[in-house]
Amino acid sequence: MKNFIKYISFACASIFALSACNDDEDIIKLDPSSVVAPKVEAQASPTIVMIEENASANAFTFKWSAAQYGVTSTPKYTLEIDKKGDNFDTPTVVTSTSATSFAITVKDLNNIANDLGIAPYTSGEIEYRIISTLGNPASQELISNVSTLKLTPYA
Repeated sequence: MKNFIKYISFACASIFALSACNDDEDIIKLDPSSVVAPKVEAQASPTIVMIEENASANAFTFKWSAAQYGVTSTPKYTLEIDKKGDNFDTPTVVTSTSATSFAITVKDLNNIANDLGIAPYTSGEIEYRIISTLGNPASQELISNVSTLKLTPYA
């Protein structure tokens, strides 16, 4: 009888513990007709000649329109850069932000250009785009248009 009560108590405690668990994850349902991808804004001077003496100066400010998801939530934007013609196969992720612009220094842009294989003191082209996500990184991505930037890096 003593063991029977012990087993019944254990079974009740187990049922209580398992029923107390629930999934608190909030799920946002999106209306596909109200979803609009971010759009890269056209810039006035898309040609940059970088000089080492200006390494800490602002080289370029990337700007884009806000993505629209049809809900009141702030999306996360990821700025990707790749060498023109590489089709973003292995892009460089520059930043992830909730803002709709990002200023990059001459030094940082020069390092990216060198990493992408643009020869120093030679004009080259990079492409950039914005990827927007709402919620976790595994959520549906909205990809902006691709824009081109001409630049000449230093060594």
